[in-house]
Amino acid sequence: MFSRIRVAYLERKGFNGLAAGDFQTALTAFQALMEQEPSRPGVRHNLGLAYLGAEDFAKAQECFLRDLETLGDHFPRLKVLGDLCYIWGKREDAHHWYKRAILDEDAEPSRVLLEERIRQTASDDQFSQVQEADAAYRAGLTALQDEQYQEALDQFQKAATLNPTHVLALNNAGTVLMNNFSRYDEARKAFRAGLEMEPLPILQMNLEKVAEAEARTR
Repeated sequence: MFSRIRVAYLERKGFNGLAAGDFQTALTAFQALMEQEPSRPGVRHNLGLAYLGAEDFAKAQECFLRDLETLGDHFPRLKVLGDLCYIWGKREDAHHWYKRAILDEDAEPSRVLLEERIRQTASDDQFSQVQEADAAYRAGLTALQDEQYQEALDQFQKAATLNPTHVLALNNAGTVLMNNFSRYDEARKAFRAGLEMEPLPILQMNLEKVAEAEARTR
């Protein structure tokens, strides 16, 4: 029997890896859990998220489809398949999964995002703008790594303008505005725009950081 302590350790290691963007660490942890406890709830889904983060899209799809097949329709399973295909560039598949996801009773918090992504994935012309936004986002990450903060901000804002559902671009734009330019009102708007799309904890946390940073300047 796999010890509870070992399970808890691997789960914590895997979740920490996902949160930090260290997808190889997350993969190693969740793969070990899958080998020992393949029926443990959430393990295959989390392994799929690690593959998705590592851009091993085929293996991520395998995990998510297996969960859907064995566990049935459920909003997070449908949406993550849409997200995978959206990132992968499979427009028609993304459209299919998002249209199924929005019919689920738990879709309401993500309805604005889903409606926009269904529109974006309805045609090649609309989807080309999504891909242009992703290129801008990646350019922003490169500029941020090189400490070219204005260029990074410009690229993140371009990505968010081209694709209002690009929550990571909105979050990164807000973070640069807050940390590098002390433009707190604009940072707050960026984080709130992201929250309108998806209620991610990091966006709420960054809103609180804006308030704290602003208070220190008074």
